[in-house]
Amino acid sequence: MKKLTLIVTVVLATVGLAYAGDGRIELSQLDFGSPPYVISESGSYVFTENVTVTSNGVDGISVIASNVTIDLNGFTLRGPGAAGDDGITQPSGGESLTVRNGIVTGWGDGSTEYGIEALGRNNRIEKIHASHNGVGIKTGLAGHVLSCAAFANLSTGIRTDDSALVNDCTTYNNGSYGIRTEAGSTVALCTSYSNSLHGISVSRGSTVFACSAYENLSSGINGANGSSYNGCSAFQNGSHGIRLAENSTVNSVSAYDNGANGISGGRGCMVSECSAANNEEEGIIVDDGSTVRDCTTRSNTKEMVYGYRANAW
Repeated sequence: MKKLTLIVTVVLATVGLAYAGDGRIELSQLDFGSPPYVISESGSYVFTENVTVTSNGVDGISVIASNVTIDLNGFTLRGPGAAGDDGITQPSGGESLTVRNGIVTGWGDGSTEYGIEALGRNNRIEKIHASHNGVGIKTGLAGHVLSCAAFANLSTGIRTDDSALVNDCTTYNNGSYGIRTEAGSTVALCTSYSNSLHGISVSRGSTVFACSAYENLSSGINGANGSSYNGCSAFQNGSHGIRLAENSTVNSVSAYDNGANGISGGRGCMVSECSAANNEEEGIIVDDGSTVRDCTTRSNTKEMVYGYRANAW
């Protein structure tokens, strides 16, 4: 009798689930008749076609289990473009969610709705195009956002919590920040342009490496205390090319044709081997206790008075 009971339980548990040949659970439009589709068991899930959710005020996928992989498999998860819904959502208590390989679009009409809102720890968002959402992509603590594009979102393109990695991503035409991270994060090999605030904005103790930020309405790259910037370029931004806070380091950066200073820093900064040209205010300006060395400035609006100012007040 116990053996028979076990068999019945297994059969009931798997009713309605379609499995791919590799054991992954397949998701199709039929699975979204009464959204959200709730993932309550760890495992791998794969899309077999484009999915559209037309109901307002509901999420597309709600992930309440940890150790979940969702492979969009090149397909699109499309929302109705209404308030109060996220494409894929995970609460802060979750962990190790991976979302990859597809398009997430049409979720939300403001800054509190997301294409992907993965608030747990150690999540990975990879090869996702997030467009026409409230916020494109949001990750929690120690999240990785890799090889993604976030564009034409009403608010920020990519938003992370502390200790994140944003690598090889492109953000443009977003209604707020292109990329915005919190403390101790790294932004590397990214391009951010034509966003309505800063192209890239990082918090304290962060690293920005080999990034390009241009034609943003505010600063190209905006930083906080104790951060480092290496091998970046910032040009034709509406405000500063690169805006530093205190005790930051800048090396091998190019800043030109910006609407304010090329490189603007606080106290205790180190600026080395940089170039700043054709900026509307000063080429390089830093506060007291700072050092500027082996830099080149030319044709900045205030160049006739000084190319750069360091330890000046």
